[in-house]
Amino acid sequence: MEAADLSVGPPPQVHLASFQRRRRELAKRLGAGNTLVVATHPTHTYSNDVEYLFRPHSDFWYLTGFAEPQSVLLLQGGTGRTALFLRERKKEAEIWTGRRLGVERAPDALGIDHAFAYSELSSRLAGLLGRDRVHAVTMHEPFVQRRVSKAAGRRLAVEPPPRRPGGPEGAKPARKGKTTPAPPHGRAWLHEMRLIKDQEEMRMMQKACDLGVEAHMAAARQLQPGAHEYQVEAAFGHHARHHGSTGNGYPSICGCGPNAAVLHYVTNLHPLRRGQPFLIDAGCEWGYYTSDITRTYPIGGTFTRVQEQLYDLVLSAHKAAMGKVRPGNAFRAPHEAALETLTAGLVDLGYIKGPFEEALKEKRYTSYFMHGTSHWLGLDVHDAGGLAEPDGSPRKLREGMVLTIEPGLYFNPDFATCPKEAEGIGIRIEDDVAVVDGGRSNMTRRLPVKPEALQDLMR
Repeated sequence: MEAADLSVGPPPQVHLASFQRRRRELAKRLGAGNTLVVATHPTHTYSNDVEYLFRPHSDFWYLTGFAEPQSVLLLQGGTGRTALFLRERKKEAEIWTGRRLGVERAPDALGIDHAFAYSELSSRLAGLLGRDRVHAVTMHEPFVQRRVSKAAGRRLAVEPPPRRPGGPEGAKPARKGKTTPAPPHGRAWLHEMRLIKDQEEMRMMQKACDLGVEAHMAAARQLQPGAHEYQVEAAFGHHARHHGSTGNGYPSICGCGPNAAVLHYVTNLHPLRRGQPFLIDAGCEWGYYTSDITRTYPIGGTFTRVQEQLYDLVLSAHKAAMGKVRPGNAFRAPHEAALETLTAGLVDLGYIKGPFEEALKEKRYTSYFMHGTSHWLGLDVHDAGGLAEPDGSPRKLREGMVLTIEPGLYFNPDFATCPKEAEGIGIRIEDDVAVVDGGRSNMTRRLPVKPEALQDLMR
């Protein structure tokens, strides 16, 4: 198997000109008379005086490439003029928590027109906003949200709550026909831009996928009876960080036996037992872009007859969904293909009652498959971008989009009545796919999916 280029060192950053180009494009979409305010995440306390590791807000990073807390960007529509509030340089603080960019160096370093101290936010904000209609991406930072609300007053556009493309809600993409379009808001225009990745973003994502594949291979070698779920988790995280990842894209799911049938199981404490399936869903970042990969392995090297039947069914659904990823197809097309395959297989195996058309219409599959087949992928594991077009019609796949393909089957007796022979089995197969001219590119194809190849990885 060909090795990926995974040089040790810090992740490459997108060139400054790319962030400037994004701001210019967004300013055009905003138009004159509108200003967008985007805050990064604040720091959060873990316990007592210990803080969680800081990670910049994805919208803020996408427009600035700046990774310090207590920062706020103002982008004026039409003109594209920018102002940035950030922390001042203070020796007493920097000796404890590291060097800061500072107000004086920010304009040249980030290509920003004006920079101000974060402590001046309250006094300067109203003057900078002028009479513009204000679009604020600040719900995650209450301090900034309150000050923007006070400065803008009735000119503040209502920020719609974030849409989550993954999880149970993500299983309900736009229905056929038009739906009510979202109200015009700067974040919606920003997320339409983030939905289409440029060449630099694609390179970052491919690096994250290559490193994620290698980390999965390292984790697979820990899959031995008697080992523990946390050892597999540790192997994945160690390999990714050792090779320069900015961190895990999300908490790793490492579930053996019944734990594999819990969709977002992250406890990762139990021992690995021979004869049980093991599900690992883990992805790592490269320059804050993340991969999202899932594989299911047989502990001990061989699936049981029932496990093999169900694995083959999920693999067939995975292939059917993959075949629907191409420009012009609906976002929902891969999900519908996976549903049809899984439903037909569950009827044939006797796990749900037929006939097929009736079982599909009545959604009998939801006892064992209850999530969407796909979600967007990028700076966030459930990335920006709605499941409907701006006019409310169903979303169509376009070149530059990146999505996951992840059908699965989960026989969790706490959730549904399960056949005894399948009770506690959880199986998912997930790859990261870019929509390209004429079709698709499976960015994680180097990680095997066939049972015999999975067994080779474990050895």
